[in-house]
Amino acid sequence: MKSKKEVNSSLLLISLIALSLLVLGADGCTMPGGRTGTSGKGIDFSLEGGVGNIVSGKTIQVGDEFYVKLNVLNYNEESKSVMICVRDNIAESFGGIPGEEGDCKTQTLTSAEVTQQSTGIKTTKTLQPSSNTFYFGSYTYIDIPLDTPAKLFVSARYIEQPKMTANVQVPIPETETLSLTQTPAVISAAITKTIHPKQNAYSADFSIKFSKQQNVKIFSSDFRTENISLFSITMPPLDVECVNAKGYFEIKNEKLISCSALAYLSTQEQVIYPLIIQLNYGVEDLREFNFVIKTLPS
Repeated sequence: MKSKKEVNSSLLLISLIALSLLVLGADGCTMPGGRTGTSGKGIDFSLEGGVGNIVSGKTIQVGDEFYVKLNVLNYNEESKSVMICVRDNIAESFGGIPGEEGDCKTQTLTSAEVTQQSTGIKTTKTLQPSSNTFYFGSYTYIDIPLDTPAKLFVSARYIEQPKMTANVQVPIPETETLSLTQTPAVISAAITKTIHPKQNAYSADFSIKFSKQQNVKIFSSDFRTENISLFSITMPPLDVECVNAKGYFEIKNEKLISCSALAYLSTQEQVIYPLIIQLNYGVEDLREFNFVIKTLPS
């Protein structure tokens, strides 16, 4: 039988996945020049100071109430569901933040504000992230006999479904690095295209290099398997075949995938095809902050 703590954690995770499914319809594509946030991710967060709020390097007194206040930024064009958990490394017998999993809250972040500027044929899209507040507490430490260095752990869990698009010209140029449009995400891509004549057709061969941002973990979208992302690639009306990714791939830091599509063209015909890549994975961003617990004067 599951403990109350395990049940609460499971319900929060189910809520996160369910809320994420509500926003699947939004493309969230970003034109070249669009801002993707200082961390390169679609979501970022930081501790907020103030009376009684824990921040890095702060000293708090045993017996005093304290809080955790977070500012969570959403750089996505669509609303985004995120589960934030806070915990400490102090035994529960001394108070503080209760539970092995800590204190968790799920909230839907408002979408980023989008502005566009057109200069001739060029359109620049800029994203101003939405600011969202998470508030935890109050908590109190008790009966700690000595001044104690402590750690606060803050984790953010959310689903990312980044979309990557490019135009593919066949048969010329024979080799090029594609200009990709990508939504803000912890996994980004770079694609090299090479054209090879093949009997009465042309083979468009793609070398796709996926790179993961450091200091975050990637999971399947149900958060059960680490380093897994769902993967789909289309180039209508052509069929695309990939040799080392059949609906998903495993990524730790980088992943190289080879794909190809066969185009039957008449003599001297030049065609532009849309290439669309869609990923789906869970993200866990875990950070730690140091603070000090000071005992009462004897």
